[in-house]
Amino acid sequence: MATTQSTDTLPSSVPKLDPSGVNWPIFAERFQEAVASKKLWGHFSGSVTRPQPAGTTPTDDEKEKAQKWDDDEATARYLLSQKLPDSALMKIRRYGTVAERWAAIQLDFTSKGMFAQTDL
Repeated sequence: MATTQSTDTLPSSVPKLDPSGVNWPIFAERFQEAVASKKLWGHFSGSVTRPQPAGTTPTDDEKEKAQKWDDDEATARYLLSQKLPDSALMKIRRYGTVAERWAAIQLDFTSKGMFAQTDL
């Protein structure tokens, strides 16, 4: 019997990001792998953007594609929020897209992680 993994949860192998950033390298690696396996990494990298209609009135197909992107974006946002400390989540909530949120987290925690490593 094959098991399927829910798209709205991450495996326990992805640790919660420590507020100090000490586990940033392993968090980032495992998080990216887990999200990529769910085919949502493009939302984090920014390579998958919301489809725009070709004309002034979107076709049914264009509406469907935009809705799929919105649904995937919401799932990606939720996956990220599961593994962040509350303080980090509150800092990034102002950003509109997952790609913007991920960029802010990377900027903040890459420097925190380097500082935490030198402090060991």
